[in-house]
Amino acid sequence: MGSPEVDQLLVWADHQRIRHDGIAPVAFQGLRGMAASKDLQPEDELTSVPLDLALVVPPRQPCPFPDFVMKEYWSGCPWFMKLALMLLYEQEQGSASRLAPYLEYLPKEFSTPLGWSDEQLQQLQYPFVTQEVKAQRQQWQELWAGFKRQHPTTKLTNARLIWALQCVRSRAFSGPFPGASWKTRLKLLVPVVIIGTGIQLAAHAAPDQLLNGLVAAALFNLIYDALLARGLRAYTLCPFIDFMNHSSTAGGGVTYAYFRSAIVATAGRPFTAGDQVFISYGKQTNDRLLQFYGFVEEDNPNDIFVICNSVSKLRRQGIKGAAFTSPRLEWLQSQRMRKDAEEILLTPRGLANVSAMALRALVASDHEFAERQAGGKLAFEQPLGTASELAIRQAALKLSESEFAIFEGKSPGNGPAELHDSHIHEVTNLIQNFRRQKRRLLLEAIDRLQQGLQQLQK
Repeated sequence: MGSPEVDQLLVWADHQRIRHDGIAPVAFQGLRGMAASKDLQPEDELTSVPLDLALVVPPRQPCPFPDFVMKEYWSGCPWFMKLALMLLYEQEQGSASRLAPYLEYLPKEFSTPLGWSDEQLQQLQYPFVTQEVKAQRQQWQELWAGFKRQHPTTKLTNARLIWALQCVRSRAFSGPFPGASWKTRLKLLVPVVIIGTGIQLAAHAAPDQLLNGLVAAALFNLIYDALLARGLRAYTLCPFIDFMNHSSTAGGGVTYAYFRSAIVATAGRPFTAGDQVFISYGKQTNDRLLQFYGFVEEDNPNDIFVICNSVSKLRRQGIKGAAFTSPRLEWLQSQRMRKDAEEILLTPRGLANVSAMALRALVASDHEFAERQAGGKLAFEQPLGTASELAIRQAALKLSESEFAIFEGKSPGNGPAELHDSHIHEVTNLIQNFRRQKRRLLLEAIDRLQQGLQQLQK
């Protein structure tokens, strides 16, 4: 048997009809996760959770608890604030909440950079994440200030709201909104059938006309709802599924089983009994994994290196052929390419496509730019002349080499507090691992850029 907390969670899960035959909650080197309780194969069901146990924010959802949150405030909230408020509302119910054991099992604290000191952020030597975390702090403080302003008598505290927001950003997932469940649609269909039958009988219609009318009413109900849901997304916090950790190579997926009214997770690769079971959170960079989840993935195939303030850096380096005139920069802004030029993205394969397009627009000769300007952003997908392409690669290589020199310039400190404070030690390890991964990626990108230059110069 596991800890009392885990045992209570499993009893609750069985009582709530959560299927979890193939997995069970386990701690791996202090990190909570899910272990395979038997050998698993790809497409095997890992867990199935009834939809009514999940906290879901569907599109255009009215405020579900106007006694807790004002309707006017709810309508203007971002999705993650709504989910956080739903989580806090359930927590307010205490043992009466249908999710009480799940809430008790949620982490009490997080290792994300949101709680780091400014000095620890600087030790990353990576301005992009530092900027993103500072923007996140400001946004969340503004959310709290806005909530407090409209709910002056609330018992909610800033610390509890931050905890709930961190739970949501590290555990929630999104997917296409399926519309109403089949049970809800059936309930909606009953009055339609009754009304339709009454109209047809009053008109003394033939049986085949009556049947056609009922089928048409049913189809209209289903199609109308499906059309309303098209292109919309729902955001979900789901017990058991959100206990599984991430791996980019895990595959698998989370789907909504419509006729079961359940959220189902399936395996994407084989797992042996006792192994930790992973699912994929999607194509996540280490920047996002660190910021929102508090960990770094080794050899992450989706990782990138972001060089911030690239236009200013290119201007200072005097890149040959680069046009920093107001009209050229204004055109980039009009095409929503200015950010692509300011934040150059490097991948293990070299320069990212969006960054190559932005650099082409900057480096193109006046003649090349005039020829492609009318075609907009997509006109710069194709290579320019050899001289311009050389200039682009040289610009990207200079940026990358300068960034590497800065990146190598300082190592994370080892203050005496680290010997006594396990949290600081954990943060230092995270910083060092993050820097290792970024250093590896940057070196790979520089190597690819050098190879590309050599090929163009032949």
